[in-house]
Amino acid sequence: MDSLSDTLYYALQGFETQQAMQYNRCMGLPCRQIVRTGVEVAQVMLGDELIEEHRQTYLNLIHRRLYDRRETVMAVIVMAALFSLIRNDRQASRCRAALIEDWGDEIYDIYQSYSLAVDEQIDCEIAKQQSQTYTISVMKTDQPQTVINVAGNYIAQQNIDIHDNENCNIYACPQPEAQNEQPTEQGAEKAFFCRITEEAIRTGKAQQVENELGSAAVSAPKLVKAIRTNEALGYMDTKNLKSTELFNMLNEHFGLTFKYRQFADARNK
Repeated sequence: MDSLSDTLYYALQGFETQQAMQYNRCMGLPCRQIVRTGVEVAQVMLGDELIEEHRQTYLNLIHRRLYDRRETVMAVIVMAALFSLIRNDRQASRCRAALIEDWGDEIYDIYQSYSLAVDEQIDCEIAKQQSQTYTISVMKTDQPQTVINVAGNYIAQQNIDIHDNENCNIYACPQPEAQNEQPTEQGAEKAFFCRITEEAIRTGKAQQVENELGSAAVSAPKLVKAIRTNEALGYMDTKNLKSTELFNMLNEHFGLTFKYRQFADARNK
């Protein structure tokens, strides 16, 4: 979860700086360690159907890794903020609810302040990319492929629809002639993009998802980690696929250099 960890890390640094200025004392948090611990435990929680029963186990695990009550609480706050980023996902909502069920007002106020810092960090990252041009492939199982090139200043975090953005130009590329189609390659393209969510397309992250998976496709563990990262962000949905189906889809699209068994082992860990 490299990109997500960086976002949470810089947000935590900003939050710590804000607190130091407000209360005239440095918290001295090991931000990188807190975020790394929170993200890793959050990944496990997202795959646990008995999350409510195992809540205390996860809290104990975080405390054993950080050895400090204040840092443990901050890691839990980071995790709750992470889960809140995953929209319309029942498991993420369950995880967040399990974490905050016995919070007092003081801890909840800290969570709200950190969540605001995360939102500001995301807005900052999007603003840095606003001059870029994105190519978004929108796939529908019952409709032909449409490729849309979006150019302009599209601030996705503010939920601005591209049709309402005066700085955006939208070009719909015509579908290739039937005689020029290559069924195998287009089948792989369609299978891959059907796993990218509407949230990723709406926020302009579709191309980023493909780039991240392409870079991670050099090894099974890296590829599985990239998939879980984007699923945690709500940009991919592969949970209903068997390992064989997902491997074949990715192999057709990226040309993987490792075997299915390596991928299955990494995915099942």
